[in-house]
Formats: sequence, structure tokens, C-alpha cells
Amino acid sequence: MLDKISYIINHKKCPIRFNWFYDPSFEISEWGSYLNFPVDGYFEPEHIGPIKINQWKWLEIDPIEVIIIGRLVPAKNIDHSLEIINYLNENDIAFSENEKYIRIENTSFIAEI
Repeated sequence: MLDKISYIINHKKCPIRFNWFYDPSFEISEWGSYLNFPVDGYFEPEHIGPIKINQWKWLEIDPIEVIIIGRLVPAKNIDHSLEIINYLNENDIAFSENEKYIRIENTSFIAEI
């Protein structure tokens, strides 16, 4: 299931951020552009080294891909909301939506580790 999450994030080139358990409180990462799973039990987002999967609380996907064309040309925004939601539903990945982002909770992955 984790490889499916990584696939849709990397394929659609949408920004992601996550909330993780970090001593002494929760930390929310910066927005990044990719996520991979280098070895079993770990994930590696942009800007941060490998983190244990059971330290991940949630992951948010901003479904808007922003393509920078140039300084004098407005950026192109592509909304991948429907594609991402359909993909998550087809692969039985639980998620929630708010007005802007798609959130995947970690509750199902803690049991895998």
C-alpha cells in the first residue's frame, strides 16, 4: 500500500507535507515534492532524512500541481483532485478531504511495522 501512495504522489507531482511524532511534540514538515520508501519500515520525504513509518501521523497532499513557465508568464495550475481521489478509492487507501488538501492518516500502517 505504501508503494501505491508513493506512486500517486510522485506521478502527479503534487506538493506533500506530513505530521510526525517528534520529541517532545508533533512536527509538521515543510511542503515537499516527493516521497519514497528507501527500506522496509521507513519513509523519506524531501528535506528530511529517513523516518520510521510508525512516527508518521498523517500525510497531506495538495492536489494542485504548479508548473512554473517563466517570470513574466503566470504559473499553470493543474488540479489533480479527482484523479488522486479515484486512485486512492480504487486502491482502498483511506483518506479525508478538506477544502484544499487530501489527508491520509497513518493508522493502518502502524500495524504493518
